[in-house]
Amino acid sequence: MAKITFIILAHENAELVSDLARLLTGFDAHAHAVIHYDLKSPAAEFSKLKEQFAGSNRVHLVRERIKCGWGDFSLVEATLRALRLIRDKQIDSDRVMLVSGVCMPIRPLAELSAFLDSHPDREFIEAYDSSWVSGGMREDRYRYHHICNQRNHPALFKSLYVTQKTLRLKRKLPPGLVPRFGSQWWTLTWSLCARMLDFLDRNPGIYKFFKTTWIADELVFQTLVYHFVPPGNVTGHSLTFYQFNEGGLPLVFSDRHMPLLDSIPRFFARKIDPNAKTLRVELSRRALQTSNPASPLLEPPVKWRLPRREIAARKSVLEPGYSRLFANNGKEDLPESLLEYDRSFVVLYGPPSVTEAVTDQIRGLAGYTVLGRIFQPGVVNFGNNIKDFHGLRPCEAAIRDSYPANYLRRIFLRCAGIPVFAMSPGDHPEIEAHFLRSPKAAVFAVAPRFPDTTWRDLYWLLCGSKTPERAPDDRQSLNTDFDQLDGPIDTDVEIRNMLDTILQSERTPIRRADLEADLAGSHGNSAAAILTLYDIASAAMPAELGDAPGALPIEWRSNLNLPENGSTPWKIIPDLKLRPRQPESSGIRHE
Repeated sequence: MAKITFIILAHENAELVSDLARLLTGFDAHAHAVIHYDLKSPAAEFSKLKEQFAGSNRVHLVRERIKCGWGDFSLVEATLRALRLIRDKQIDSDRVMLVSGVCMPIRPLAELSAFLDSHPDREFIEAYDSSWVSGGMREDRYRYHHICNQRNHPALFKSLYVTQKTLRLKRKLPPGLVPRFGSQWWTLTWSLCARMLDFLDRNPGIYKFFKTTWIADELVFQTLVYHFVPPGNVTGHSLTFYQFNEGGLPLVFSDRHMPLLDSIPRFFARKIDPNAKTLRVELSRRALQTSNPASPLLEPPVKWRLPRREIAARKSVLEPGYSRLFANNGKEDLPESLLEYDRSFVVLYGPPSVTEAVTDQIRGLAGYTVLGRIFQPGVVNFGNNIKDFHGLRPCEAAIRDSYPANYLRRIFLRCAGIPVFAMSPGDHPEIEAHFLRSPKAAVFAVAPRFPDTTWRDLYWLLCGSKTPERAPDDRQSLNTDFDQLDGPIDTDVEIRNMLDTILQSERTPIRRADLEADLAGSHGNSAAAILTLYDIASAAMPAELGDAPGALPIEWRSNLNLPENGSTPWKIIPDLKLRPRQPESSGIRHE
């Protein structure tokens, strides 16, 4: 049986990573796992990993960790540090398999080991010429120096790139190397890995060259494998299934996709939703099964992708009244997401100046991950001036807006506690409608305490993008001024009507017992934490009126009935909901 050491590049929570490490080492006493845990991830999570594996001689942690960023050399460096740990500890390995924290085996691991035994000289890695790259830079990934991360410093990255092209500062790969490209995920012989490590140690100039390439994880190992291994021994494919849509976003598998995974001729799949508990239990059970000697070994084809008809046939069927948030969104190739989110979250819904004041007060509470206005137009606002949220960045608004459901899931999967974030009416009408119907969304609507027309108009003004230049006449409605704002609020008509009704009418406070029962029915074990957050957020309502960008004219303030004793003019309406949508009639009568 092949002795396999799995390198796990992870940033997910410690429980998820430790479960994967135990699974991968549980099928064979000779199996090892080496974990590089992203230095950007919470230190408390790494401490949990150190505690859990303190006495293990088969699960190893890379201690000299680095911050990993998509596209730059850090992903290669993290892998190299894991390989050096294998070498330094002299871990007895025939094979090394590189996986991520959201990869899982989809076939028995014993079958993987038997398969590798039957192909002792084969290297399972994609290694192709530049035509493998489907879009963006190809040869320019290595022809020019890339000394900063495009996502962190997009303007600087582009400026340096354009300047080098203008000055014709093109460079070539070091002598003897031929560029090859392919997926980051591979399974290689340890003898080859040791040879590549030795080569880079003896050639610091080549190592330095690769450090300034772009998307190095799809270039470095692929190029070195092609340099050392006869072409006939390079398979041209990985043993891990992955697939991206045309927007560059990966497919994610949920509980309902076991039949789909059964059809995939690979040993691992990426990405498996951390919240897909039923699927993860089944895959874990399957991974530890013994292989059947009488069954023919899987022979993965070199190229295999999910056929469109398979995706269409197995795609989630939305229940009547369920939002299209996770549907195809009109694209014909891949669904925007293969998942429905089944974890509770909280939305503070109202004027940005007010919700921001609340999130600033509650940020840091144990058990919650409090973010900012993540659907703010033009920027992904993670709150608290966060520039990097576990690999996601404020500058990714275009990515978020192209695939909002998928991006939202990426945010949620990085939340250690219950996700809490702010949203203003008009930020994203389709998603607002989904949140207001989703049983897993606790929508806390921030509204004025006073049900009159002037306060209603102020509410919508504060949700807008510009303050009117003139003050209204005495007791004049703000409607005329609101209609003249530069940024009209483009929200769902049904939502607008619902909010207007709430803003202009007295609302009977919900009984505490009824609120507890409603939250328990939708949020189960999370209900108590959500109720606690409601109490804390209500107490954190600002006493100030709140301002749109700029300052409200003093005349406007004088037209408002402000509360006495400095108490807050704002309140929270808990768990706001729209009526479920009724399925469209087919026009057929059923007797």
